Amino acid sequence: MNDIADIVRAIGHQQGEYAYYRACYSLFKQLQDLVAKVTEDLNGLCESQQCNPSEGFLAVSQVAEDFRSSVQSISAHEKNARLALANLCSSNKPQTNPDRAGNAE
Repeated sequence: MNDIADIVRAIGHQQGEYAYYRACYSLFKQLQDLVAKVTEDLNGLCESQQCNPSEGFLAVSQVAEDFRSSVQSISAHEKNARLALANLCSSNKPQTNPDRAGNAE
């Protein structure tokens, strides 16, 4: 019976890891899309001469600020996924039953 409980815990742990890696992959794809968008935005600003130093860098600064904010959000989502996995791992550790330890003699 203890073997079955260990197997169920291992399966739960593995499913938790899969969920974490799926979340990370999704976040990676979001980051990849974000970098492509920022690159496109910055190239567009340069082509339209809006990043001319005499006009200031307000538009470039706004793109950079939006990028920073988005990266922080993605990072927070990854941290939440990592914490969920850590909580799952700690809750799936085998529990030692003091009564069973005494009966094992």
